[in-house]
Amino acid sequence: MRIGKQYRIARADLDALTGGPRPAPPSAGQAEVSSIVQVDGADRAAADRLGTLVQAGVNTGDPGRPLRIQVVHDEERNRMKIVILGGAAATADVLHLLDSVLPGVLADVPAREAGDA
Repeated sequence: MRIGKQYRIARADLDALTGGPRPAPPSAGQAEVSSIVQVDGADRAAADRLGTLVQAGVNTGDPGRPLRIQVVHDEERNRMKIVILGGAAATADVLHLLDSVLPGVLADVPAREAGDA
């Protein structure tokens, strides 16, 4: 429907156009978790590897209840943060994945020079 210079589209029509409905909001009894993982000593290369790994792991989960991931790298502090929003079980899976791969990824990071501290 056109109203002035704007168009208003019904949700059902938008879903039909895009090929499906939006994911359902959590129902009663389901928990949604917000987690922030801070990783110190992560250079840009390590942050890129970890971000790619987490995104790949998330994309293999349940498409009906996707996790939302945000990865931020702070170049000055040599630190990254991974923000995870979603179901408790899927978030726990991502946290277990990070716990198992972090030592190997961070072992590849060269030691910072004393003058950079």
